[in-house]
Amino acid sequence: MSLGRASRVSRAPIGGLMSVGIFWGGFSALVPDIKHIVGASDQQFGLALILSALGSISATYLVPAIGARLGRATLPIVGVLLAMAFFYPLFATSVTALAVALYFMGASVAMLDISSNVRLSALESRHGLHLMNLSHAMFSFAFGGAAFVAGLARKAGYGPAEILPVFSGVALLLVVMMRESADIYGTAKLDAEDAPAGT
Repeated sequence: MSLGRASRVSRAPIGGLMSVGIFWGGFSALVPDIKHIVGASDQQFGLALILSALGSISATYLVPAIGARLGRATLPIVGVLLAMAFFYPLFATSVTALAVALYFMGASVAMLDISSNVRLSALESRHGLHLMNLSHAMFSFAFGGAAFVAGLARKAGYGPAEILPVFSGVALLLVVMMRESADIYGTAKLDAEDAPAGT
């Protein structure tokens, strides 16, 4: 299997997983600033992160129904939701508000993460290809790149209010990659590009 073919076949979920990587990479690098803004101690921030996990659990429950209803529009729509989530920490002015923001951040990230992996599994089955390694490598690349860029920006004197909107814009650009011609759960009619080789 060529890298080029794997990239073409898994283009949409790669875009989704890269957005997830950019989100967590950028947010992680800005945690010290965000904690300072809301006046959270390490313990308080750790407790607030539990809300992020609860948001992820909620999304895990909802994703199958959302995917079945939205079909091939699932990745672009949840991709836009994730792009919006970059702004949630900016509205937090207290630990409680940050906990609420983290809940919806966790839900937004999990929806795109799970939906992208569902799509990857469907594509692997349909095309008989191994796509997970490449796609998750792109997640790691995006995570590391976002953390590195955020670190440089912090060193230059920029804070979350300047950095997170830029990452949100990048995530919106990646939504273009997430447009698909076939249903995310494989229920729509396949076009020539999406059909298995040899058909």
